[in-house]
Amino acid sequence: MKLNKLAANRGIKWIIDGISIFSQAPAIIILLSASIQFTTIFAEKLFILGILIKIISSHIVFFIAMSLGKTVLYNDRNIFMRDIFNIQTIKKGFIIGCLVFLICVLTSLLSLLPFMREIHLLLKNIDSFGISQESIFNLEKLLQIPTIITGISILIFNVLLIFCMPIAIWNQTKLLKSLFFSSLSVLYNAKPLTIYLTTWIAIFFLTEILINYAFKHLLSETDLLILGLIIKTVSNSVFYASLYPMYLDFFKK
Repeated sequence: MKLNKLAANRGIKWIIDGISIFSQAPAIIILLSASIQFTTIFAEKLFILGILIKIISSHIVFFIAMSLGKTVLYNDRNIFMRDIFNIQTIKKGFIIGCLVFLICVLTSLLSLLPFMREIHLLLKNIDSFGISQESIFNLEKLLQIPTIITGISILIFNVLLIFCMPIAIWNQTKLLKSLFFSSLSVLYNAKPLTIYLTTWIAIFFLTEILINYAFKHLLSETDLLILGLIIKTVSNSVFYASLYPMYLDFFKK
């Protein structure tokens, strides 16, 4: 397996390649995107359990998206069937997801350490005088920084390990080696990956503005909801379609 050093402008090329892959099989990629979107909405209803499910399943989702992109690019449905209906895929995806979750939990606990004294005093005060609006506000204020750090850690480790599953499955690499190679490849190509992620953040942000402001006074609430769902599903579909071209660029011979 060869690791390539890529120019910064490759970040835009991956999005263009994603559009190309999406245009070849929009229905199946939209079906994948819609399934993920509805699963995410359902998981959000489960609160802490939902967060756990989303973190653990995120790398399985990334791998499914890459496998589907590979299937469309080479026009071979056996690739997807072979990748997805494989006990090793589920096993390795679950292990990687649990590892990311444990790292994020550890990061959260470490971020709480500087505030433990204040949190202990606040909880003791609540235990003595009961819950009040002020005590809830103070607790939320104390937890703001640890919450931000946890969110950033989830993002960082998901990005670092984004190629872990395809490396492990497609190259028959041991899990620890795939963790190392995925992290190394991301750090090695930080510039194009930063442009890629920044562009997608801008796209998703502009999409939200377009839905919530540009069309807010032109459409009914129901029509706005449907339009928003369509735009988000299509943009998510292109994002998922762009993952395999990125992997291919990182590791092609």
